[in-house]
Amino acid sequence: MSVSQLPHDAVWFVTGCSSGVGRSIASLIAKKPSLRVVATARNVSSLDYLPRSPNVLKLALDVTSRKQISVAIDSTLAKFGRVDVFVNNAGYYLFGDTECIQEQAARKQMDTNSFGAADITLEALRVFREVNSQNGGTKGGLVLQISSSSGFVGLTGSAYYNASKFAIEGFTEGLSKEVNPDWNIRFLIIEPGGMRSQFVANIDGIARHPAYTDLSCPTNQLRVFLDTPEMKAGFAHPDRVAEIVFEASGMSGLPLRLPVGGDAWGMIKRKVDKMQTELEKVKILSQNT
Repeated sequence: MSVSQLPHDAVWFVTGCSSGVGRSIASLIAKKPSLRVVATARNVSSLDYLPRSPNVLKLALDVTSRKQISVAIDSTLAKFGRVDVFVNNAGYYLFGDTECIQEQAARKQMDTNSFGAADITLEALRVFREVNSQNGGTKGGLVLQISSSSGFVGLTGSAYYNASKFAIEGFTEGLSKEVNPDWNIRFLIIEPGGMRSQFVANIDGIARHPAYTDLSCPTNQLRVFLDTPEMKAGFAHPDRVAEIVFEASGMSGLPLRLPVGGDAWGMIKRKVDKMQTELEKVKILSQNT
């Protein structure tokens, strides 16, 4: 893999910066003297950890609102003139027995994790293609989708979360093949595994379905597994994930998907191996058309 040159004064637009990986990415970029960062969150006061600096812009943004997305990007362009990296990080984890999850909650999960990221990505295409080269940058840019290993390997108790991450990964894969190569637009899907954050700590908000309370049910086994000290010790720190994201942003030749964390890499590798075995099993039947 070779180095891909982002501008030395690249502008990063990052969603979901109130906590977790988004906070770590925004903090990391803010410490780079030549870089500029636009940090967004639904509550702008949650961004007070960032310094007051001409290289830092803090904006309120609910990614489920197309109007707010447009206003945030307009504010960014008015301040910095361009955006070189869009990081779609805003999202949350809806965990529970799927039969108990209300339709409104399920749709909110998809609106935030999938449609919010997709809407910002479409705005990014316009900025990369039509704006950047007119304002001191080069044509093109990088879209970083902060997905999850659950965007490739579905986990029990997470059906709608899995669906939201599968959706944005499929959207990004298709879009990456659709854009004109001359536009110089790159895409990278980041697939972290478990992380040391409130993301996993807040998994008890959905009432249990009585049919799933038996300890032999897979979701209950996962709950126990996630709560073990050994498992928690293996989770990645958001700061380290941010460092890997930043390092990857300067590389070319990367595949579309980048698992982050030994657990993520292992889960994805096991699924790929299983899929290869299953494909061979059904080869004759599948091709008999």
